Amino acid sequence: MNVEDKASLYDALTAARKIERFVRNVEWAEFQANEEKASAVYGQLVILGEACTRLSPDVRSQYIDVPWRQIIGMRNRIIHGYDEVNWEIVWQVATEHVPRLIGQVARILDASNPPAGNQ
Repeated sequence: MNVEDKASLYDALTAARKIERFVRNVEWAEFQANEEKASAVYGQLVILGEACTRLSPDVRSQYIDVPWRQIIGMRNRIIHGYDEVNWEIVWQVATEHVPRLIGQVARILDASNPPAGNQ
């Protein structure tokens, strides 16, 4: 895995962890009413999608269990359709899909950084 792919994966992981933190112990009604929380999650979803866009086709094809296409598609949809965002879908992604993605991306990064002595 090249340096650019690792950097993009770290960016994706950082954005996903921020999303997870922003919605931790928050209920849907609070999220819906809190413009700052919603905006923060929106912004990190954009970064997450952009980081995945920057991954090489090799990385995306090597890890087919990660929904790269859907992540990138969501980024495109919320960027280009910023005035028609479905906040229920944003909430569902933030609370259900992002935690799973964190584990997937962390495992990819761990696999790309073998322990010293095993190289």
